[in-house]
Amino acid sequence: MQLADLGRLVERHHGAVVAVAFATTRDLALAEDIAQETFIAAWDARAALRDPERVRPWLCGIARNLSRNALRRRRREVGEAGGAGGAAVSDDKPSIVETALDEERDRELRAALADVPVAYREPLVLFYWEDRSIAQVAGALGLTEEVAQKRISRARGMLRAELEAPLERTGRARKSAAAAAAAVLAVLATRTGVAHAATAKKGAAMSIMKGAGVLAVGGLIVGAVALARETSGASPAAPSPPPPAPAAVAAATERAPAPARAPELPAEDVPGLDTGFAAARGELTVPADSYELTVLGPTSASVELAGGKGMGSPLAHAPAPFERRITGRVLDDAGKPVAGAVVLVGERLDAFRGAFHGAAGAKTGADGAFSVATSEDTAGFALALHPRGWSNVASYPAGRGDATIALTAGTSGTIAAHVTRAGAPREGSVILTMPGGVVRMSLATDAAGELRVPLLAPGTYHLDVRPAVGYLDGTSRPSSHDVTVVRGRATDVPVALASGTKLLLSAFKPGMFTVEYFVYPGTEPLSLDELKKRSRGGAVPAYLLGGVDAERAAQIHDVTPGTYTVCVDAATRDAHYPMACRRIDVAGDAPSLEIAVDVKTD
Repeated sequence: MQLADLGRLVERHHGAVVAVAFATTRDLALAEDIAQETFIAAWDARAALRDPERVRPWLCGIARNLSRNALRRRRREVGEAGGAGGAAVSDDKPSIVETALDEERDRELRAALADVPVAYREPLVLFYWEDRSIAQVAGALGLTEEVAQKRISRARGMLRAELEAPLERTGRARKSAAAAAAAVLAVLATRTGVAHAATAKKGAAMSIMKGAGVLAVGGLIVGAVALARETSGASPAAPSPPPPAPAAVAAATERAPAPARAPELPAEDVPGLDTGFAAARGELTVPADSYELTVLGPTSASVELAGGKGMGSPLAHAPAPFERRITGRVLDDAGKPVAGAVVLVGERLDAFRGAFHGAAGAKTGADGAFSVATSEDTAGFALALHPRGWSNVASYPAGRGDATIALTAGTSGTIAAHVTRAGAPREGSVILTMPGGVVRMSLATDAAGELRVPLLAPGTYHLDVRPAVGYLDGTSRPSSHDVTVVRGRATDVPVALASGTKLLLSAFKPGMFTVEYFVYPGTEPLSLDELKKRSRGGAVPAYLLGGVDAERAAQIHDVTPGTYTVCVDAATRDAHYPMACRRIDVAGDAPSLEIAVDVKTD
């Protein structure tokens, strides 16, 4: 990547990066600072970007980690201040900066966003800030389109309708992409000396005032942007926007030193299971010797299910605010120690993109003992991974005190799923939930609909299976199964995916900005709140479209014959339409059915 490429990169992805940072911090000024740090860190880590096609989710992953570090720093600073002058800041509470906002509605928005889990906040903020389609939101966050639309829909259900306009307004208030690009190039120019060449070539003036760490960067920004445009061969554009505040540039320079070595690509540390599919299809591979633990930061660790080291982070993480120890032993069925097992702990343990993710981890010694240092004070869970079999899931209590648990990694069992549709093999995507529901895996069958999951501890697992090919602007119901895994045996699970009518739903009117469709069996009148509640639980299929996609038809697939009610919740940028519903009859003798719902104003 050249400097000119970075300038274009900032302009193209600045909005998404700020949105991700804001979703975590709920502080626009801090989010913009973090976005600048993100692009500087990306420049330092450019050698680690192995797949240029995934640069957007890579940048969002860096922004997410930096945002969490910033919150931890702020929490520590507030804690050190002590007394009654401030309260500790957490990811789930409004920050103290919010109390200084001038407008009560903006304060209310930030407080309301604190009640929306960050996994849902990110796609919601992207959706409103960038007028993105579902596909573009999904691409930025590394999600499937179906998952992206569900998360946006659920987030809208958690956020009151009157707060959606302030959320969009906050996005419009952010720094322009051109100004952000100029600021990033200016900071890098002070570190690399590029500014001297740029200003000499263009005759721009540049001065650096030493003493208080303040940079005068007016001409520097012009020169850096000019060099980027000349290197890229692009035609001249409008004059460069005003420079950022010198103090902000100086602070960013201090916070983002160049690393001593080329860092590794960061893993996508996205909470939640349904963020992608395992790299291997059809069958998990078993490491020849042992799993490798990769520590990504104070609150993030990863274990590659196929063995080997996971992807590390290019960022310097803030020290953990405190440390507690989760200790214990991993034993086999006979009570003998299991050496070389990797133990992951965390509030959630999820497997996606071919790796398990937790908050922290450690390996067992020759006596099967482990000691995991974590900075989470919430209740959590632990799982031991070993090539001979995975353990049961154990829990430990909330608090900052140490906890002791026991794990048994004995003789394992296997799930062998066979997916068909209308009697023919069909490739499927599978969500496997371990006993207790706290550890989940995202997997995919092979092209013949086969999936084999070994190493499982005995117990009852839950499978949700859908067709693997994502539907454009549509959703389908999963085929759900509870499966009992027995020691030393493979449990066959035949999965027949439903086939039925495809509903093509439309309700477009000029000026419409968002439209969400709900389909439920029967004719019982349901309120919008009840529909959103049921859709969050998966009982009611729902699909949300917005921005440029609002005029497209939504698709609800595989609807079986019967009587249904279709409801539409639609809005312009400034107001909501009253919810509109209509009854439909699905006969099942046609592959598709077009349904138009008349949305009327008051």
